[in-house]
Amino acid sequence: MTRKNYRSVAEGIKHVLDSDENPIFKRAVAATTRSLAEEFKRDNSNFRYDKFYEACGLDSFGEVKE
Repeated sequence: MTRKNYRSVAEGIKHVLDSDENPIFKRAVAATTRSLAEEFKRDNSNFRYDKFYEACGLDSFGEVKE
């Protein structure tokens, strides 16, 4: 995948997180995002978790911001 693909996925995740206030839902999305990030890192050794999580609207550890 390319940086453009990662950005597109992050935009989609951010949109989903911004569209729902349910904390359980948000934690589930964050967990899914962390799983995706693991796959992205395997695909591309230059992949940066912190930048991806930030683009998704999560904290630098991939957790929902309080």
